[in-house]
Amino acid sequence: MLDTELEQSVGIPQRWYDVLVHLEESPGGIRMNELAERILYSKSGFTRVIDRMEEAGLVQRVQPADDRRSNLVVLT
Repeated sequence: MLDTELEQSVGIPQRWYDVLVHLEESPGGIRMNELAERILYSKSGFTRVIDRMEEAGLVQRVQPADDRRSNLVVLT
């Protein structure tokens, strides 16, 4: 019910809101796997969430210089 109300009033699902709150608290970005753990979401499902948020222009993936195997998620 909360998810429906949030999406109707603000235009984003609850999951997106959770991601945005965590990213606001970490302006340098957060690793994908760490962010998925913070919002209690499976890594495979979380990839789809980030894909949709990227398409909406809210976030982007950035490869950190010190670790080419992972991606950071940052606010746009």
